[in-house]
Amino acid sequence: VWSLLFLRLESSSYYNENVSRYVSTTQHFFEAKDNLITPLLTPLSFLLTFRLARSAVRFWDARAAMGKLIEICRSNMADVAVGLMSPFRRTRSKLGDEQVGNEQEAMELLCEYSQWLAAFPIATKHYLRPETFTTKNYSKAYAKQRCEYGRLVSDVDAQKMIFECENSFGEASKVGVRVRDPPLVSLNRLHQLAWDVAYFEYEGVTKAPTPHAQSILFSRITDQINILCGSYGAMERIALTPLPFVYVVHLRSMTLLYLTLQNLSSVAKYGWTSLPLLVLLNWALLGVEASAVECEKPFGISRNHLLLGKMGKTVATNIGQALRELT
Repeated sequence: VWSLLFLRLESSSYYNENVSRYVSTTQHFFEAKDNLITPLLTPLSFLLTFRLARSAVRFWDARAAMGKLIEICRSNMADVAVGLMSPFRRTRSKLGDEQVGNEQEAMELLCEYSQWLAAFPIATKHYLRPETFTTKNYSKAYAKQRCEYGRLVSDVDAQKMIFECENSFGEASKVGVRVRDPPLVSLNRLHQLAWDVAYFEYEGVTKAPTPHAQSILFSRITDQINILCGSYGAMERIALTPLPFVYVVHLRSMTLLYLTLQNLSSVAKYGWTSLPLLVLLNWALLGVEASAVECEKPFGISRNHLLLGKMGKTVATNIGQALRELT
């Protein structure tokens, strides 16, 4: 086989001489090019570090947006509960009644608002980690997301938040183009309920809020809902706008090309003893690239990504605490 590869050289000594000459020529070639290959490490390292830095900024912005979402959900629930239920609580403290006027109606309104507010982080998670709905896995994918909402929303509302598509003719279809974003369904409903909360018509209370106080409450609630919309928009921007494809591919190709040439030149110049350091160099540069890939899309499901499920759990827990302590 070796004789066929080397032009049927049947003489053993002649064959060894040619192979040795070929290896020596290759070795001298890479030794001579080592001075040209090694300086490329510095600019390549800067480019990889810049890529990791940009990916880390995206991860940090996503983390900040998620934190802002949790913060506003807490304060919004507290403001709604206090603003809506304080007249009834003040009347009960004076009259000593267990239930005052239309307090039951106000409680139902507050519960509905809290359910939609708790559903918003779950809808945001589903939007950032979309399920692939097909005719085969439709039931399974729908049941998975419906289970996460639980009793927060009705089946009709869950259908709108989880799945609402149209075909090419504009007709409702199980598989097609999504015409509703789940977080916006929740936010739009919160905007409607904000009006009902702020301008609730009290009955049987000693002192109802003035129109000016109601307008202030409505302005505050809507401002908080708009901040929630901004947090969702920030996470949406990060999820849908990755780094330019040409930059990522070009930098990755140059990294692999550099590592290949550097490994060959180092082995040719220093021998096989250079392999441990080469392995360390390869691991360092490729590790930077892999870290950038993980940070670039922070809404995945690996342990390096943001815990979107925990975000929904935290918001639901905080809402429950506010309802217990402020009503």
